[in-house]
Amino acid sequence: MIKAGPNMTMSTAVAPSGGAAGVQSTIRTSWDVRPLKNETPGIQKRLCNLLNMNMEQLETIKVIRYQEGQFFNDHFDSVTGADHDVDNRRSDRYNRIVTCFVYLTTNTEGGISQFCNLGGGVREDAARKGAPLDIAPRQGMAVIHFPSFLPGAKNDLGGWADCRVRHRGLPAKSEKFIAAQWAWNVEPHDGNAAKKCSDTVL
Repeated sequence: MIKAGPNMTMSTAVAPSGGAAGVQSTIRTSWDVRPLKNETPGIQKRLCNLLNMNMEQLETIKVIRYQEGQFFNDHFDSVTGADHDVDNRRSDRYNRIVTCFVYLTTNTEGGISQFCNLGGGVREDAARKGAPLDIAPRQGMAVIHFPSFLPGAKNDLGGWADCRVRHRGLPAKSEKFIAAQWAWNVEPHDGNAAKKCSDTVL
């Protein structure tokens, strides 16, 4: 947090309708930074071991800060937008397949991560709706989920977002920090801007 804090800028997000990436969004009001990979090799090596992934499959890690009242509305972690087919599917069938986020603070009130549709249908238009799961931030706890289907998935689901893991970050009541790591089934086309934060290597 000390390394990341002074380097943060307002978070951006792709709109649910597939709007442009890297623009300020009304669905997300946090601040974040992506340190260069050569500043976080130890952390990412541990995440590789945890997720059973290669370093080349990881995006740059993102440190996110939510101040009082800030939130992230319903969203998928799978990548969508102009380079996709319809309905959150990658036309070339590669996408984020693992999300791991780690709480860097404990928040006794507010800032809950809510998975909105666990047990529901895998497609957005599914008749079966799931129940929400609320996770309260606890420092050091990791949350892992799988935002999209692998290319070989049955029923032609390869590359689709899994709508059962649609989630949101409810408004924070005190300062909340998380570190988010996404991994792909191939080397990511990591167009997200990383920047030097400090000389400290983690």
